[in-house]
Amino acid sequence: MSPAVSVFSPVLAFLAKEKKKALGLDGLGQSTTQPPTMPKGVQIAVTAVAMVSMGASVYHGYKRNNSVGWAVWWGLMGAMFPIITPVIAVAQGYAKPAQKT
Repeated sequence: MSPAVSVFSPVLAFLAKEKKKALGLDGLGQSTTQPPTMPKGVQIAVTAVAMVSMGASVYHGYKRNNSVGWAVWWGLMGAMFPIITPVIAVAQGYAKPAQKT
């Protein structure tokens, strides 16, 4: 490493930092705040509701269509949308086979 590089390195770093500040890019993409967290009890309750919804939705999807693929799909939707998916299942007639058209 030549002495010229080590002498000018801090100057070049400073200029690069000042250029970022001038462009408004200093700290771009960095967050200094902590993400919000749920209390442990609320987190457990939300997970429990999602798991119960997933299980009920898997059962409904299999019984309604007699298909493992549909059971998996209903299970995924039940876990992702734990409130609306069981409501849709009940509206369809929970676990009743679909009418063939």
